[in-house]
Amino acid sequence: MSYLTTKEVALQLGCTQRNICHLIKANKITPSVTLANGHFLFTENDVKLYNFKKENYAK
Repeated sequence: MSYLTTKEVALQLGCTQRNICHLIKANKITPSVTLANGHFLFTENDVKLYNFKKENYAK
């Protein structure tokens, strides 16, 4: 399984790394792994789930 960094997720979603951190704090996206140094790692499914929630709640 490969993981995506916060930067890679931000690029996929078209936003900034800071915005991803705000989404994490707001519980809108959940990282699969939180490293000891405070960095986050995501799977493709984490990003897909965020997009699914975003699309369905926008209606």
